[in-house]
Amino acid sequence: MHDKNIMYFTIVLLVLTLLLLSCSSFETVYEIGDNGPAGGLIFYVNDSDSDDWKYLEAAPSDQGSDIAWGCSGTLIDGADGIAAGTGAQNTIDIIAGCGTAGIAAKICDDLVLGGYNDWYLPSRDELNLMYINLSQNDLGGFDSLTPHWSSTELDADFAYIQYLDNGSQTQSNKDYDFYLVRAIRAF
Repeated sequence: MHDKNIMYFTIVLLVLTLLLLSCSSFETVYEIGDNGPAGGLIFYVNDSDSDDWKYLEAAPSDQGSDIAWGCSGTLIDGADGIAAGTGAQNTIDIIAGCGTAGIAAKICDDLVLGGYNDWYLPSRDELNLMYINLSQNDLGGFDSLTPHWSSTELDADFAYIQYLDNGSQTQSNKDYDFYLVRAIRAF
């Protein structure tokens, strides 16, 4: 009888171990508008298996207003990514190519929020996804009258901005125009 109890105990312990291991492998599934792990809002779900990220999360509020993009007259090599997933590299390239303090990309890169320090200035398409999936659904508390900077540079003097009240995108001078900044992160 003693051997039978040991066998049952061993089986129960094995089943509990397997259940515990399988439960720890479940990932949290987010939907657009959900609060993300850093306390922001999920605004894009990436269905591609080839990327190393699944979600884009916008900070819960703007990181500043009256902020310059920076380095007008200087073409920043590599800061021309447009698509979703390119903002992080744009931000890295802007910081590497523009040493001006207090610029939009640096403010996002320096941000530590919700225990995370992987924030960056969104690309043109990432900013547009915030407009479509957050602003158009009255989420995110965006200022609808003042545009937000993207990390996408047009040329040596201009970078893209977006108005979140009507979705219009245009370009603006990197040093002489001052706008809002909303950081995002991919995970």
